[in-house]
Amino acid sequence: MSDNSNAPIPLGGVWRATVSARRKEGLTKEEFSRRFALHGKLAGPIVVKHNGISYLQHHLTDTFAAKFKEELGPELAPHFSIAEIDGITTLLFPTAKDLAAFFADPAHNEKLNADVAEFADVTSVQFSVGDELAVVKDGKMLL
Repeated sequence: MSDNSNAPIPLGGVWRATVSARRKEGLTKEEFSRRFALHGKLAGPIVVKHNGISYLQHHLTDTFAAKFKEELGPELAPHFSIAEIDGITTLLFPTAKDLAAFFADPAHNEKLNADVAEFADVTSVQFSVGDELAVVKDGKMLL
């Protein structure tokens, strides 16, 4: 590992899309999480069809947030504002073309967007797209 600040950043050369959303009004977090998991079963085959490397879901729950803040303690907990979202999906594709093909697939609109509208506030959906930099993997420093 070098401290050379002029060295190029070893990005992964992949396309990572992160999508976040809040639950639909009137839906409990538990019901959102159940529906979100089922959504993954619908999305999986379309991800695979377009050469997806991975599809991960992050279910945000009050239980995890409370336990995390408890472990931080009263001095640090106030400094960690928990995001007002209920679910995050992280998709990894080898190319921009593959990622775009996933989102442009007619099944995406017909099945996935329609399904999301059943359990998520579609006005809250946000996307981010970029590369990834692995700093620690399998408990080992990579930089």
